[in-house]
Amino acid sequence: MTLNCRYGKADAPSILEQVQSQNVDVLALQEVNSTLLTHLQKAGMRRTLPYLVEGPQTKNDNGGRNALFSRQEPIWSQPAVLDLEASAVPLMLLRTQAGTIRVASVHPRSPQRGAKQWGLGIERLAQLSSENMEALPDMESPAFTIIMGDCNANLHHPTFRAMLESGRLRDTSLSLGCGPHPTFPHCRALLPPLIEIDHILVSQGIRVKSMKTTGVPDSDHYGLLTELCI
Repeated sequence: MTLNCRYGKADAPSILEQVQSQNVDVLALQEVNSTLLTHLQKAGMRRTLPYLVEGPQTKNDNGGRNALFSRQEPIWSQPAVLDLEASAVPLMLLRTQAGTIRVASVHPRSPQRGAKQWGLGIERLAQLSSENMEALPDMESPAFTIIMGDCNANLHHPTFRAMLESGRLRDTSLSLGCGPHPTFPHCRALLPPLIEIDHILVSQGIRVKSMKTTGVPDSDHYGLLTELCI
């Protein structure tokens, strides 16, 4: 599951309820702050997803920090793995019977905050699936990659399309072939979300079984829930 938390204002008990009811194994959050993490702790998130790695606060934070929660203890984690003028990208390595998976929570800059940095941010997402990624420890290269977050881009953006066309990553929504899953804006008005800028990207070898959007009070994005199979 991934969710942009709107400057840390998203309702913590509702996030936890979604995690529990949907049996979420890995949760990626964007625009997180210390207040939200405290509310999640009080709600009981760490009893359900006990392992957390969060990006450090930097001058380039894009509405807040990125965070990853996991049900399984990671074999390695890193709070910041990309040289990026945006919120730091936390990453976990998780062991499965099929091989090691690297999982990241991302939030590149939006175009209105600088088109150059926006484009570079999208391009560098593909580095997260590189076998030669410098930030990784000296161990067997992960077999699979899952990148979740508010990418501030969709298939109308040439840079995003080019990243997918490179072949390293696939968009789970596109892979299902059942139409887009708009995530923004999420509001209480009658208008539905209009654009699909939140994504779950996966490397080859991961099968997408299902995907749906989910609303969380006080966030301006819908979250994404997907079931993946290796």
